[in-house]
Amino acid sequence: MAFGFRIAPLIVAIGALASSAISAQAPAGAKPGQPTMTVVCSTAATAVFKATISNPGDRAISLMLGFTPGSPQPQVFTGLTVAVIRIATGATEEYVYVNPKYATYSGKRDPWIVPLKAGGTYAIEVPLRDFISSMNYNALEPGTAVGGQLILDARAVPNQPGRVWTGKIETAIDSCG
Repeated sequence: MAFGFRIAPLIVAIGALASSAISAQAPAGAKPGQPTMTVVCSTAATAVFKATISNPGDRAISLMLGFTPGSPQPQVFTGLTVAVIRIATGATEEYVYVNPKYATYSGKRDPWIVPLKAGGTYAIEVPLRDFISSMNYNALEPGTAVGGQLILDARAVPNQPGRVWTGKIETAIDSCG
C-alpha cells in the first residue's frame, strides 16, 4: 500500500510536466509559406472554438478544410483535432471533430477549399461538444480543452495533387471562458 501512495504523486507530476510540454509546442513562428492559426475558446451561450487561420506569406495559398455535401452547400470540417494530456496518466488524448449531422454521410463529397490571399485570414467557429474523444467517446469539455492544442491537418485534394497547401497547423488553447 505504501508503494501506491508514492506512485500517485509521481503520476500527477508527470502529467503536469507533459501538460506543460504540450503547451510549449505551439510554433514560435511559421515557416515561409506556412499558414498560422490562433484560437479563442468562448463559453457564452455554448462552448465554441473561434479560430482564425492566417496566411503571413507573400503568396496566396489554398487549404482544404473539409467537404461540401449536396445542396445548398453546407461546409463540413475534416481534419480538426484537439490534443490534451491526461493528468492522471500523462497520455495524449485526441478529440476528433465530428459534425453530428454528417457523421455517417456517404453521398457526394466535393472538397471545401478556402483560398487565402497573402496577408489574408479566414475565421472558423466549431462547438466543443462536436469534438469526440478517441479513447472513451466523450465530448470535449471546456475545462479539459485548456492547455491542449487545436490542430488543423490540411490534406491534399484527392486526385488533384499540388492544388492546396498541406501540413499541420497547431495552436495552444490558453483559456476557455
